[in-house]
Amino acid sequence: WPTGLAVIYPHWDLAGPLAWGPAAAAAALAALLFLARGRIGRGPLAGALYFALTLSPVLGFVDYGYMQFSFVADRFQYLAGIGVLAVLVGAAAAGAERLPAGWRRGLQVLALGALLVLGAMTWRQAGIYRDPLTFYGHIISLNPQARGAHANLGKELLDRGRLEESLAVSLEGVGRDPDRGKVHTNAGLALLKLKRFDAAGTHLRRALKLEPRNPVFLQNLGELLRKQGRYEDALVHFRAALESDPGFAPAHAGLGDALFHLARPEQAMGHLERAVSLQPDTSRTRASRRLLERARMLADSPGPADALRRFGDDTEALLDLAGHYRLKGRYEESLPLYRAALENDPGRVQAHAGLGDALYRLERREEAAVSIRRALSLEPEPPLARTLHFLLAEAAQGSGRIEEAAEQYEQALGIDPRFAEALRRLAGLRFGQQRYEEALGLFWTLVEIDPGDAGARTNVGAVLFHLGRLEAALDSFDQALALDPALESARDNREAALRALEARAPPGAPR
Repeated sequence: WPTGLAVIYPHWDLAGPLAWGPAAAAAALAALLFLARGRIGRGPLAGALYFALTLSPVLGFVDYGYMQFSFVADRFQYLAGIGVLAVLVGAAAAGAERLPAGWRRGLQVLALGALLVLGAMTWRQAGIYRDPLTFYGHIISLNPQARGAHANLGKELLDRGRLEESLAVSLEGVGRDPDRGKVHTNAGLALLKLKRFDAAGTHLRRALKLEPRNPVFLQNLGELLRKQGRYEDALVHFRAALESDPGFAPAHAGLGDALFHLARPEQAMGHLERAVSLQPDTSRTRASRRLLERARMLADSPGPADALRRFGDDTEALLDLAGHYRLKGRYEESLPLYRAALENDPGRVQAHAGLGDALYRLERREEAAVSIRRALSLEPEPPLARTLHFLLAEAAQGSGRIEEAAEQYEQALGIDPRFAEALRRLAGLRFGQQRYEEALGLFWTLVEIDPGDAGARTNVGAVLFHLGRLEAALDSFDQALALDPALESARDNREAALRALEARAPPGAPR
């Protein structure tokens, strides 16, 4: 009966005597039809046997792949159902022949009405197949436990740009099936597009942990790191994706983009050319093609004056060239290009940020601060805002404005609590202010981020020393030296801690 059909039905418990009920009933029906064949003919038995034999490959006598999703499916009965339908229609036709003509016409009207009703219900049921969104939504509405349905629906919503809906469906899928990489991936990609980078990283890393060699998962994490401006880290994941699948176009595109932004245009060109040749004409292909043109331009290394003549009206090209010079340490040459970009587009946050960074590297700190604050007023994305607060903190610290520097470091950490360099600088400030408990917490966070950081363990020991916790300090110095036996600061501090312990010991105590 074509209503309430779930496409994928829930598994049921096969344990206990009741599980054998349907099989016993089927066997009893077959026996009854066999025994009654003399009275009702062999047609019903033939129809039932046709149904059973045609269905037998999917009855579970042998395991097959679909059983991980469901033991049964409507489509399994499409061919087998002909046996039952033939018996029913044949019986109805044979019975109708025995009726008076008037009754036969009435029966034909009823049969036509039944066909119309069944046809309308079938038409309605067929509507769930009109597109993937409707299809997977229907599955989940009748069977929320259906394996893979949340992943498929989340991906479909993601592709349509319905990010919040995709995230909600994917998170429900994570709750129901936490070891399925695809639902974590969909959740991570939705969060990435929503610019919630930390939460995106949690899900994308979980997906990769579940399938460490999956090139798509490697590519997705690389894309997150690229958007955070962590280009060196992104390279590792893009290259790993290409080791798994050398022809994976998105990884070539991502690798080319990261190399471009690391001012390595010659290396970027090969990967961008490969990406353009491998993938169909999409928005990503067009972006790779534009980036390839800029990489070729950068490889020619035009001087600032030449660049201004050639690209004075092209803001994107000016920013690319200026960023290239800045990353190469050619800060003075980048300044006229950033300023030309700002003449074209005064509200361009990347131009203000790049100009501020270049001025800071030239130790023109007050000018740098003006540009950086202007960039922050334009509400840049979190990764860039984090860096801008860090630069303001460094500028303030270099000018002796310690509390202003601390406030800016805290702003950077508010965006990224695992920003190691900001943690290190703020901890150093608090240590210099003799605010040892605060410094200790910050240095411990550094150790949690990187347990192999011998310098952070040395700093933990130094803070503990100043807090009078000499045994704990000595233990931290020992851990630092175990990680880096050549670390002189850890060795010197350890000697100081030992001397302090000896001075504290009562006369006559063993040393």
